Amino acid sequence: MSARTRGWTLLELLVVLALSAVMGAWSLDTYQQWRLRTQRAQARAALMAWSSWLEREALVRGSYPPVSQVPVALREPLGLAYRLEADVQSQSYRLRAVPLGAQRLDACATLVLSSQGEMSTEGNAQKVSGCWGG
Repeated sequence: MSARTRGWTLLELLVVLALSAVMGAWSLDTYQQWRLRTQRAQARAALMAWSSWLEREALVRGSYPPVSQVPVALREPLGLAYRLEADVQSQSYRLRAVPLGAQRLDACATLVLSSQGEMSTEGNAQKVSGCWGG
């Protein structure tokens, strides 16, 4: 009577391990890219919200209010991977979202929004449309 052995060969285990490593590396990279895009979208939304508030106030007051009068919830949104900065004059403003931590790896770098509606980037950004469009 011969006993039949069941199990995996070393070669089969190595192939499965290699495939798992490749799939894991691919999914990690995809997740990191998704996270950068999502956090960039949150920064764009924060800049737009601040801009909208400034425009509403300017409509009522006749000029843009100083940064100190901007609600803290707009100046410092919770959980944002960017630091928001502003240069507000009486008749113009320039808002910036400066990336922090791992977000600095994003190719879009610093997002800029001006009172003229100009959306741009600073730093190592290569395509402004991709940074502001999606």
